Amino acid sequence: MSSSTYIVAEHYCVSHIPAATSLGSRLSNLLVRMHQGHSLTEYGLDFLRRQDLPGLYRLACGEITHEAYIAEFDGEYLARHEAAKAALQAKESERQAREAHYSTRRAKYRSPKAAPKMDWEAERKLRRAREQEATEAVNADLKLTRFSRAC
Repeated sequence: MSSSTYIVAEHYCVSHIPAATSLGSRLSNLLVRMHQGHSLTEYGLDFLRRQDLPGLYRLACGEITHEAYIAEFDGEYLARHEAAKAALQAKESERQAREAHYSTRRAKYRSPKAAPKMDWEAERKLRRAREQEATEAVNADLKLTRFSRAC
């Protein structure tokens, strides 16, 4: 989650919606355009109209101000928004802790490809020599079989 998209989503009280904080999502792009003061296309306005976001469409159309948009929220919606925001932040901090734990654990182990190249090369040469000996043995057996049939 990008911090700038989170700040914009927080400004419109929709930071609890994953699409609002995901960089490049349709909702996130529309919120950024609104935040920058640009007008939205008909398709963008239609998208906002179909979403279950109280007042965001009217704010985008310019029918109400941001202060009226915020005042329009009921206590239940704001409580759900705060609870969802806290859950999202807890989830993000847990992910960061797991990522930090994984990166420290990963550094402790050596990669099998870190073995010296000469060992791999010597092993390859031995395998090739064994394959060559087996091929020669099969060819010699075939020659012996052909010779015995010819006599």
